[in-house]
Amino acid sequence: MNKLFKVVIAVLLLVPGIVNAENDVEIDKQNHIGDRIVIPRLTITPGKTQKLAIQLLNSVEYTAFQAEFYFPAGISPVKNADGSYSVSLSSRKTNHSISANIVSDGGLKVAAYSFGNESLKGNSGDLFYIDITSESTFVGPATVEVKGILFTQTSDRKEVAFSDVNGILDTHTPVMGDVNGDGTINIADVEEVANYIMGNPSERFDADAADVNSDDVIDAADIVLINKLK
Repeated sequence: MNKLFKVVIAVLLLVPGIVNAENDVEIDKQNHIGDRIVIPRLTITPGKTQKLAIQLLNSVEYTAFQAEFYFPAGISPVKNADGSYSVSLSSRKTNHSISANIVSDGGLKVAAYSFGNESLKGNSGDLFYIDITSESTFVGPATVEVKGILFTQTSDRKEVAFSDVNGILDTHTPVMGDVNGDGTINIADVEEVANYIMGNPSERFDADAADVNSDDVIDAADIVLINKLK
């Protein structure tokens, strides 16, 4: 366990309302109000790093939360250069901090809190993100399991246990040059890339299929290559 995470955990234990197995804190095992987290289905491009969004649907205000994530084979959380895991809060944060670390059973434990007991904003939408990377051989669909979900109510700092949830990771294997996904590489795909470069991409635009030379930049060089594939 890295030093930063140890410090964060020590702080969490001092903040009222943050719970762990060793604390004698009463937890409401029944989420009577029906609040929950949701993981929208994510289409994985094998070999790439992507953001997994976690959404919160809530009818009351919360100030803190924690949850454990279990990823399928071929999917791993991304580590930063300092050894910490790459997690980030959405614009729903106020004065909140978030951190993550691997627990003894292999899960990624994510925890967020506010020193000032401030509430998370809003009642729906993305709450935070986990950067994940997939192996080039990954094939979906596969399941992300989320367990041990606890949210702290702002009003009384009562812990509320949410039901475990699953998220689906599917697989996207782009056909290079078939930018609009119609099964054919033609002038329409060239136009799709041109529109993207001009800042007007269509809903059909597939960025992975458009990056034909795999340099992570979609530009005129890709148009040239798509013309050769027609």
